[in-house]
Amino acid sequence: MKLSSLLNPGFIIYDIEADNRHDIYKQLIDKISPKIKFSDSSSNIVNKLIEREDITEIPYEKGFSFPHLRLSEIDDLHVVIGILKTPVKLKPIDVDKTKLVLIFLISENTSQVYLKVLSTFTKYLITNGNIDKLINSENSGEFLNILDSDKVELRRTLVVEDIMNTDFPFVEESDSISKAFDIFTKEKKLVLPVLNKSKEFIGVIEANNIVSNYFPKYMLLLDNYKIFKSFEPFDTLFKTEDISSVKEYMTKPKVTVPVDTPIIQVTLCLLQQNAANIFIVDGKKLVGLVSMQEIIRKVIRG
Repeated sequence: MKLSSLLNPGFIIYDIEADNRHDIYKQLIDKISPKIKFSDSSSNIVNKLIEREDITEIPYEKGFSFPHLRLSEIDDLHVVIGILKTPVKLKPIDVDKTKLVLIFLISENTSQVYLKVLSTFTKYLITNGNIDKLINSENSGEFLNILDSDKVELRRTLVVEDIMNTDFPFVEESDSISKAFDIFTKEKKLVLPVLNKSKEFIGVIEANNIVSNYFPKYMLLLDNYKIFKSFEPFDTLFKTEDISSVKEYMTKPKVTVPVDTPIIQVTLCLLQQNAANIFIVDGKKLVGLVSMQEIIRKVIRG
């Protein structure tokens, strides 16, 4: 299905001018209000958009933003597209200024379509030059023609590539476990992928696995942990963490899947394997991670 077939030419709005997201979003909602007949005021809708945006805490980058809101009174997916006269940094956490705003108004029955449209737009807009082609278009007809000329189509099925986290911390096999603990602490992770010098994915290192190796096995087998008071396992860890390598504690990942794996399959893997992460690979390269956090954030609450 062509992406353009799901877009309303009347909802592509040019020359939006403001220096903050509230005023930008309000201009866009005001423009389409006569066509949708909202049950709430445009100001309240904008406030809800911003509230939802702040909950998800996704930093915008690459020149486009994608606020969204579920509304019970609509029965379809509406994509409101705003082209800004001057790029604006919408939120303090954003990486780049926004040139193109995509507001998604979602009905109770269009969540899957919304995720497909968002994924398709994102993949297209992050490719060099595409966003500039769209914002330099003269009118909505030309905007849609550009999408058609570039053969921008929706996937039939949502796949893990649509939601995976591509910005992930990692360690190399030659790193010390001290470095691994530093990253565990900074990134609030308990599992890290391990790469070799060629940046190929060769294993994982888990905080629990490292720490357990410093405890005598008999201690781990006893139920009455209250009898232990010695700090000796930690003293040993402190003395050796700089000379012990990640390679010594590395294990194979529980599950790896390719980028075209359907999201439903990845969710089942997370549940069945009780895994912290599913690792997404392209050949020998690690290209992304998916945890239950991504499922909740981008699918259940997407």
